[in-house]
Amino acid sequence: MKQNNILNLIMGIILFIIGIALLANPVGGMEVIILILGIIMIAYGVITIISNYSKRTENAGVFGAYTIPVIVAILGILLIVFRGPTAGIVLPLIIGIWMIVNGVISLTTAPNSSLASKILSIINIILGVIVLICMAAGANFLGTLLGIFLIVFGIITIVQWFSGKK
Repeated sequence: MKQNNILNLIMGIILFIIGIALLANPVGGMEVIILILGIIMIAYGVITIISNYSKRTENAGVFGAYTIPVIVAILGILLIVFRGPTAGIVLPLIIGIWMIVNGVISLTTAPNSSLASKILSIINIILGVIVLICMAAGANFLGTLLGIFLIVFGIITIVQWFSGKK
């Protein structure tokens, strides 16, 4: 469990950094960021699946232990496959869906979690919906918006990591 928690912290920090990079160069940074994010998502999914399987984790059930990592790994593969001209559409679609699914699963698999975790999960869902709604905007606006959301998502992940340590 501790290795997975550290992985979550690292993921939050990386997403925060990617968000800052998108704010600095929204259009030009999309393809590079897509490739990096896809690799990170695949690694996160595979490492989490292996970690959960090796521990035969039962506390979150099969749904919580394997669903998120499988979805994240599949979305990472899709990011890498569609990193060309369609990146401006595919990246927000994947991240929006990821944020919504992650928020919903966090709410459903941790009913006894703290109020802060529940609020952060709801914010995650709302941000995912906003990303999906704003997909029709241009790449510059979308890159900037996505950068802001990745920064927020990175902060949420880091805060959840620190709140889970108590």
